[in-house]
Amino acid sequence: MLNKDGGNKMTVCIAAIYNGNSILGISDRMITAGDVQFEPPSPKIVDVTNSIVVMTAGDANIQTQLLNTISPIIINKVNAEPQKWISVSEVADLYRNTYIKIRSDLAEKAILSPYGLDYDSFISRQKSMSDEFVNDLSYKLRQFSIEAAHTIVAGLDESGPHIFVVRNDNVSCDDRVGFAAVGIGSNHAISHFMLSGYTRSSPEPKALLTIHQAKKKSEASPGVGQDTDMFVLGPNLGTFNMLVPVPDTSLDVIKDMDGFYKKYKAKIARLDKETEIKIKDYLARLTEKTSPTQQAEPIALTEKAVEKTVKKPRKVKTPVSSTQ
Repeated sequence: MLNKDGGNKMTVCIAAIYNGNSILGISDRMITAGDVQFEPPSPKIVDVTNSIVVMTAGDANIQTQLLNTISPIIINKVNAEPQKWISVSEVADLYRNTYIKIRSDLAEKAILSPYGLDYDSFISRQKSMSDEFVNDLSYKLRQFSIEAAHTIVAGLDESGPHIFVVRNDNVSCDDRVGFAAVGIGSNHAISHFMLSGYTRSSPEPKALLTIHQAKKKSEASPGVGQDTDMFVLGPNLGTFNMLVPVPDTSLDVIKDMDGFYKKYKAKIARLDKETEIKIKDYLARLTEKTSPTQQAEPIALTEKAVEKTVKKPRKVKTPVSSTQ
């Protein structure tokens, strides 16, 4: 399995800190399983605790293995110390280390097992192996890769709100920027946040507007689905909630935000058209005033210039005849 960058071949997941103490998250539902792409009814937002969320992009099979491995570890840790809140960075590191372990196990099975070896026996028996054989297997182990898993780990712990991005075996922290995105639509999303002047201290209305518009604009990328899921977390620990329709009311945040966005796009389209007409008129007036007409301009020559341009006749020397 070779696909180091596959975590960006479809989908979008976005998380943002707002008010300096809370987190909003949004994602589509498009997933990849091998060569198959589809949009199931289940969200890609997984609350590993009631204060920490994992948002998955990349191969669904690898992500399922990762979640199935880390979930029992986290549950046991919470049960052992229920009063101690797990840190967001701890979950991000656990995700990264689990990915490395899965890759290592699959490499052992694919490269060493056919020779009746595992990592321990490969190291202990190298003295009896040829250098060429050892070098060949070592090279294959170093080059082995699996499907990518790009993941946002976002949440609140005792030190505040945090956003980490785990790209395979690499972890980065986006707390200072205040927002992050993964998936093929991430560039559209990040660009929108930057152009909006978003910061981690932005208020909730701006956060909701910005993150929703970022997701909608990312739908321009092939592989980003139109279905949307959102969550909110904070300002208190343990307050994870999915934004779903409010029972017995007509309030539906995602549906209502979609409606606002359609009106916003319609107004932008009208403004664009009006501006195009104004620019067209401006260019017409500019062309009219600056249209050139052909004219012959007299050339004034200085006395020196005249001397240079008027050629003086050359003196021809008469050859002197000679006799022998």
